[in-house]
Amino acid sequence: MTRALSHDDLLEGLPSRARIAELILSSHPPRDTYVGWQHYRTHCGLLVPAPVISPQQWSMIPESRQYDYDLYRELTNANLPLQDTSMHDKVGRLIRRRLSGNTRKKDDPTRAGVMVSGWGNYGKTASVCTAGAVFEDQWLKLHSCLNPGALPGTRDFHAPVVYVSTPVTATPKSLCASILGFFRAPIRKAATLPELVRQVADSLHDHGVKALILDDISRLRMHRADDQDVLDLIRAFMSLDVTLILTGVNISGIGLLREAKWNKKTRQWEMPPLESTRIHGLEITQTEHRFELIEIDRFRYITPTQIQAFVDHLEGIERHLRLLNAKEGMLTAVQCRST
Repeated sequence: MTRALSHDDLLEGLPSRARIAELILSSHPPRDTYVGWQHYRTHCGLLVPAPVISPQQWSMIPESRQYDYDLYRELTNANLPLQDTSMHDKVGRLIRRRLSGNTRKKDDPTRAGVMVSGWGNYGKTASVCTAGAVFEDQWLKLHSCLNPGALPGTRDFHAPVVYVSTPVTATPKSLCASILGFFRAPIRKAATLPELVRQVADSLHDHGVKALILDDISRLRMHRADDQDVLDLIRAFMSLDVTLILTGVNISGIGLLREAKWNKKTRQWEMPPLESTRIHGLEITQTEHRFELIEIDRFRYITPTQIQAFVDHLEGIERHLRLLNAKEGMLTAVQCRST
């Protein structure tokens, strides 16, 4: 004899209504703060979809739990996980390789950086933050969650990865304030730019920062003097034993890599140093070649391998979606017929 499935068996793993309400109503702290980044790192990928049940099985469970099931599957359907696409994997491999090499360098004073470019909703930030979270997990495990460079008697928390969004109207001071804001560090209103840069350098060192993610870097426009100063300041940060990871839209087309100006008199491309970068010995040099640019592209459908990559992506969505009337191959079967 076979035992008939009970209501509890059908809904095994479904959270209680109180937990579902907590998941929906709770607010997440901003990711560009230490608390917010730690919340993201420790909660990323923990939202597990509801169990798969048929419409007939759904009709057999109590009405109150029907409501809970529908509410929870709406929550998970609205929060699809990041798929392991070839584009996402490419970003992860590059960041892992760069961080692995930079954290083992001892003599080279400058740490090479990464730029991740792509159009909107291509998954740039998600891919970069996922790679950063994985690196931090591994780094904390390597050092038993302790900062190996911490000074005796101090209580500085260990922050291997810092995530900051580039200010909308960026200036060297506003960028420094954004980085210090990640740590909720106090900032004197009368602080000069050299003082702010030194405070940033000290904070990055004291908190054991190894990766600095600057999101929305495409907000910089090279025709503005302030934005040129910000880019030079970013380069100066490369000498602080920190790997810079910049993300933005169309990075190759907005002048971040090639901001040199054409001098009509000398008929040469020139990169004059800016006064704002001459701070505590952090004078910049020509470091465009130290950034490796990676472009997140859309899916292509020319070769069988490209088509299969898209089908695999659709299969991942199928496994996560919870639709009562879902059929096997509801996304992939249509894709296969069209190819």
